[in-house]
Amino acid sequence: MVARLIYIVSGTLRCGDENLEAIQALLFDIQELKLLLCAVTDCHFMVAYGVPNGEPIVQYGPFVD
Repeated sequence: MVARLIYIVSGTLRCGDENLEAIQALLFDIQELKLLLCAVTDCHFMVAYGVPNGEPIVQYGPFVD
């Protein structure tokens, strides 16, 4: 499974049928994904994706795989 994430840092972003505002995130877990992104206002956002590595989450570092 590949997880995909869009995180809105500032502003408003339209993603498909969703309007996302600052400090909101949208998570996708489907294999093929085509997104239509449209800035409603000036915005900064982050797109991330990856395959889970199965390691436990550690609260304090170091964070090394």
